[in-house]
Amino acid sequence: MPRPLTAALFALSLAAHLLALYLPGDDVPDPAFDVPGLDKLVHVAAFGVPALLAVLLVRRLWPALVLLIHAPVSESLQTALANGRSGDPADVVADVVGVALGAWLGLVLARRGRPRPPQRREAGTFGPDRGERV
Repeated sequence: MPRPLTAALFALSLAAHLLALYLPGDDVPDPAFDVPGLDKLVHVAAFGVPALLAVLLVRRLWPALVLLIHAPVSESLQTALANGRSGDPADVVADVVGVALGAWLGLVLARRGRPRPPQRREAGTFGPDRGERV
């Protein structure tokens, strides 16, 4: 994926991430959460997608660590802000699972897109084409 596109998608996913976490409780749509477990899947996605895109963008794990720290902080802030939302330890677990999955997938995809360095042959081994010693 081209770097500018990855950066744009990361910015959009981070904005959606922050909006979903800090939207006042009265503004959160209830009908979508009538499906059992959907809330936890939303948490996995809300943390996993930004983790994936951030790791792809910088090709390092530190953005995932920032999101890992943000997981319990966001749940604490939801309770402290008294905005009609409350923190849930199960949400923190879903957040951490999302970060782990996103970071892992980001690393896998980043490695697949990176060209491999040429392999060096050891002295005294046979060459691949003519069976001659190198």
